[in-house]
Amino acid sequence: MAYDSCRTTTDSLKQLQYVEKRNNSKGTPGLKSMMKARSHTAEEYVGATRRHPRF
Repeated sequence: MAYDSCRTTTDSLKQLQYVEKRNNSKGTPGLKSMMKARSHTAEEYVGATRRHPRF
């Protein structure tokens, strides 16, 4: 899961790579559709993970 991987490091570039690898390339069609519909980017996902670590 991208969230769990992001929590293992504070390096934002590594976090971005985790999100892109796990969500964008291996994500389900539903996840990809949701991210596209909401205009979510990998950068926004990393930012949200850093701002809300317990969510």
